[in-house]
Amino acid sequence: MLTNPPGDPPHAHPLKSHEVRIAWVYPDLLSTYGDRGNLLILARRAELRGLRVQAIEVRSDQSVPEQADIYLLGGGEDGPQALAAQRLNADRGLHRAVERGAAVLAVCAGYQLLGASFFA
Repeated sequence: MLTNPPGDPPHAHPLKSHEVRIAWVYPDLLSTYGDRGNLLILARRAELRGLRVQAIEVRSDQSVPEQADIYLLGGGEDGPQALAAQRLNADRGLHRAVERGAAVLAVCAGYQLLGASFFA
């Protein structure tokens, strides 16, 4: 099993004592394609590198925390996607996180939500 990216010497990661915070955004609206797997894989890969992981599930009736390192947005049907877009724009937590440099892994509808407009 690969524990370091190709070309990285063992123990080359300076974040060994760092905790990686992964936020799965709106799994109640955006989880059409088994998107929990992205959370599980990212968490496992971080753990293999000696990083502590805090996995956060952010339901659509909650504010998106601004302090996570990685945000996951999954797939969804048109109705839930439109509701997710409305709530993300009203909340602005994900926007502020991205502005400070957080990473986003967006799949399907999640990728569409990163755009400037969405027409249902």
